[in-house]
Amino acid sequence: MAGRSSVAILIQTKIKRMTNYQMGLFSKMIDLNWEIDNGGYNQVVKNALTEYYCTVREELIDDMGAAEFKEYMRMGREMFAPAE
Repeated sequence: MAGRSSVAILIQTKIKRMTNYQMGLFSKMIDLNWEIDNGGYNQVVKNALTEYYCTVREELIDDMGAAEFKEYMRMGREMFAPAE
């Protein structure tokens, strides 16, 4: 799991720096996303994790601002997209 939180650090070098609080929220989003996709949980647990993910995501958007969040996510997708 430690490697996933480094994603936020790598993206952070490309755009405006995130606060420690925002990085914590982003790291939590990454962890939750991984758990939802790879945790092997039943649907009830997946639904609860997805609800928590959405709560954390909204908190991050509220703290960063929608435009900054959108740009941060775009940069992350661009940075980690497979080469064409």
